[in-house]
Amino acid sequence: MKTTDYDVVVIGGGAAGLTASATAVSLGARTLLIEADRLGGDCTWFGCVPSKALLALADLVRCGDLRREDVPARVQAIREQIYKHADTPERFEALGMDVTFGRARFTGPGAIILDAVGGGTRDITARRFILCAGTRPALPPIPGLGDVPYATTHSFFELDRYPDRLIILGAGAVGVELGQACARMGIDVTLVEKADRILPAGDALWATHLAPVLERDGVRIHTRAEATRVDQVPGGGVRVAIGSTYFEADMLLVAAGRAPATEGLGLQKAGVATENGFVTANDVGRTTNRRVYAAGDVTGKDLFTHAAGAQARAAAVHAVLWFPQKYDSAAIPKVVYTHPECASLGMSSEDAARARAGGQRVKTWTLPLSSLDRAVTDGHTDGVLQVETTPGGRILGATLVAERAGELLGTIGLAMQQGIGLSAFSELVVAYPTWTDGLRKLGTQHRLSRLPTIILRLAARILRLRGPKVGISPDDIV
Repeated sequence: MKTTDYDVVVIGGGAAGLTASATAVSLGARTLLIEADRLGGDCTWFGCVPSKALLALADLVRCGDLRREDVPARVQAIREQIYKHADTPERFEALGMDVTFGRARFTGPGAIILDAVGGGTRDITARRFILCAGTRPALPPIPGLGDVPYATTHSFFELDRYPDRLIILGAGAVGVELGQACARMGIDVTLVEKADRILPAGDALWATHLAPVLERDGVRIHTRAEATRVDQVPGGGVRVAIGSTYFEADMLLVAAGRAPATEGLGLQKAGVATENGFVTANDVGRTTNRRVYAAGDVTGKDLFTHAAGAQARAAAVHAVLWFPQKYDSAAIPKVVYTHPECASLGMSSEDAARARAGGQRVKTWTLPLSSLDRAVTDGHTDGVLQVETTPGGRILGATLVAERAGELLGTIGLAMQQGIGLSAFSELVVAYPTWTDGLRKLGTQHRLSRLPTIILRLAARILRLRGPKVGISPDDIV
């Protein structure tokens, strides 16, 4: 009987690939990790890490504590620091796996050929494969785009100098994060989005509260606008046509989404089906080839680093143990790290409105940040905390637009996972003043709504009578 070289071969060393290989080897599988370039993937080099670093450094520039010309080097240093701490080949080899660099392609349902970096090829067989090839920046079919210099996130963070004027095509998470960061560094930013609002894939509340902040930061936003042509300006720079209107800038940044990086993998020979280039996989990551799994952005599901990690763990556990640890998309938090942050989990405000229109009993609990003392003290009252529940208080979802919204969402996610109702937050003793106090206020809203009206009226009357003596008011109930 022919033996295989490995139990598990993981193709791609980004967030999904690192998690999948670490999980597989921890379960005792002989594991090989193959990466074409450098470990860490988009998250470390072109996505999460550099974009968040840029947002933080932009505030230092705006305050005068850092020069704009020093930012690119600082961003690159932060990337290297995180890579050395978390993503080096030596770290993963110490876990017991093999790590190699090169490009892999399937030659059959259970075999690949590796074109190694530096030359040479190698035939490899395995019991299971996990595809974690990721994505690349998508390029829209705009006339003239191929004839002008432009940047994507893959090249923007390699720059040693940022432009004075920037046009960004696409107002998704990448577009708004980079747009705000650049504007706060004093760069003239024009943001172009063909949908009717920024962050079209997110909750409508996100755009409602974030768009005015971006505009105050100096970002010019054009929605329902689509580039029809791009030309190079004599002497440098680019000109973008939006209908009959022209915009000029020193640089064009294309942030128009992602495309799967599946070219050259030989998926057809492996019997792995795709849809629009993305690998088709079920909730344990298994593809149409039972020996091949897929995880992360290459599946087109929830393009977030933490989602990639969750998918990769499910795929690796099933690939090694056949244990059905299923990936649950509904449990994945979504966060855009602008100021304020935009975050959501579970049922959105739009989902709730549709549910009510369909006859479902869904309650919405809202706290404007102007009612939260910490937001007032910090001067960050743009935004809202909103939670959707059943009439009994079971949390169905949350949409938050606030500083630290991503952190608050974790607390809500834990409550949802453990079946803790919204009213329970009213009993939470939190430090004052903190952002978490907003969750306590929402919990109190729900608890008070469950009391009979006559009791509420009596309580309010007592508070009004005692207020002048003890310095409290009915508002203190919340």
